[in-house]
Amino acid sequence: MVRTSPGVVAAMLRFYERLSAKDVASFDSLVSPDPATLVIGTAPGEWVTERARLRFGFEAEGLAIDAGPSPKGWENGDTGWFTDEPTYVFPGGAGRMRTRLTSILQREDGAWRIVHMHVSVGVPDDEVLGLQARWDGTAVSEGEALDLGGAWARTEAALADGWTLDSLRCASTGLRPEQRSDDWVAIALGPGGEQRASRASDPFAALEGLAPPGR
Repeated sequence: MVRTSPGVVAAMLRFYERLSAKDVASFDSLVSPDPATLVIGTAPGEWVTERARLRFGFEAEGLAIDAGPSPKGWENGDTGWFTDEPTYVFPGGAGRMRTRLTSILQREDGAWRIVHMHVSVGVPDDEVLGLQARWDGTAVSEGEALDLGGAWARTEAALADGWTLDSLRCASTGLRPEQRSDDWVAIALGPGGEQRASRASDPFAALEGLAPPGR
């Protein structure tokens, strides 16, 4: 039987709090070790299932999450789900981003842990179409379409052993004109948790900036 769940809400608010505090030690108590665990973020490439990447995002991004005005949770047996409209606060005063978040939790050893989370940003459809056209590379000087997926694959293949391409995102920090940026940031992660970032005026150049010279 479905019922409201203060326990699910409390677990997610604790996730916000501990992530904001970069409390890596609490990661395992908040995020399920189940191999089905999946987090989908707002940026291209943020489809994360690997535990090391999940943990790295928890400790390294420097984000804070402020709960929305009305977080809600429900449960049915050992399955719970949660909805909220939290605000992502970027480090260094870079800006704030309003989001929509849903998550699925399962009860493990008496505690609610996240097994799935999906974060999105409300953007008008016409703006999304324009962004996707840029991501797909549909406007180039000689009328040829560049394949962003292909650029991603080439960059990942060129990385040093043990490195993985983590994400590619627009550098905008919000939807207001003063928060928008035409720059792009590509992130690669090393085998020991190292991070490399490349920023450029278009997504292809940002990806290319991660490739070691001569590769």
